[in-house]
Amino acid sequence: MRSAGIGGKIPIELATLPSMRELHLAGNILSGNIVPEFGFASALEILDLQTNFLDGPLPSELGLLTALTSLQVGANNFGGTLATELGNMVNLQIMDISDTEVGGTIPTEFGLLFLLREVRLSMMRLTGTVPAQLCDIALDPLLMLDILVVDCLGDPPQVRCDCCTECTENP
Repeated sequence: MRSAGIGGKIPIELATLPSMRELHLAGNILSGNIVPEFGFASALEILDLQTNFLDGPLPSELGLLTALTSLQVGANNFGGTLATELGNMVNLQIMDISDTEVGGTIPTEFGLLFLLREVRLSMMRLTGTVPAQLCDIALDPLLMLDILVVDCLGDPPQVRCDCCTECTENP
């Protein structure tokens, strides 16, 4: 139900649907947070909540979603830091958390996500260096990480990156 004008909080009942494989709620006016119970939606393969008004931290329980291939939660008001448990989403191919208030460093555990094709971590409050493990995936011609975008421009850069395909600057 993309861009359908749906508002309010995401019902916790959605997290308890055992056979739900895809949840597309991008471009609505949803608010509140992603409840930790979403980590138990074990069949979920696509979670697309981009461009809403969601806030709070990204729950570490999302790391339990080992069938997830696409996590698109950018353009929201999420805060906190990136949980190391997100590195447990072993089938993840697309990760977009850009344009949020998430800060801290990029977990080294993201380097365990060997199926990643696209990672967008720009326009955030991240600092430090892109982990070498994630760069290894980006630089390995046998793996498929084609897009790695972080805020690595500026003087000094917000995030140091020696392997990014695109650098942006968070004003």
